[in-house]
Amino acid sequence: MTAIQWLCLALYTFVVIGVLTQISLKGLAADKQQQHLVFGTAAVLFLFWVLRVGIHDGLEVHFLGLSVVTLLLGFRYSVIAGTLTLVGISLVSGTSMPEIAVQGVFSVLVPIGFTYLVYMLAFHKIPRHLFVYIFICAFFPRCANYSTQNSDAWGILLVHSDLHMGRHSR
Repeated sequence: MTAIQWLCLALYTFVVIGVLTQISLKGLAADKQQQHLVFGTAAVLFLFWVLRVGIHDGLEVHFLGLSVVTLLLGFRYSVIAGTLTLVGISLVSGTSMPEIAVQGVFSVLVPIGFTYLVYMLAFHKIPRHLFVYIFICAFFPRCANYSTQNSDAWGILLVHSDLHMGRHSR
């Protein structure tokens, strides 16, 4: 495993354990409506991610999913739903644990965290209006997350290829 993979594994594990300690698992087990929301959203995200639902090539709808899930469920439950989806995708595709951690950080934590940050800033600083909520809290974070994910993926690919090509001293 590379240093980036270790870092992502540590960060993703830390956040997921922190989320699991902050929610009431007994409350989740007792509340059927919350169970349906969390696990139903994870199932829908799983289908969107497996089928790569999109309007045109390169314009995928499933990436908007985590922003919507964050606004629907909140930070903690969206991390759980995203993690369940990621585990399901990894079981189907046979992804290794280091790759799951990198995908978890850049495909789950970054979009959820940024969407929630924009939501909190908009909630406290911008007048409350439906169109403000839709455009500022949903579309803006998704566009920023999409461009960030692409640049993060290229950066990781370049660093990873440099390490394996022997360009850095061991």
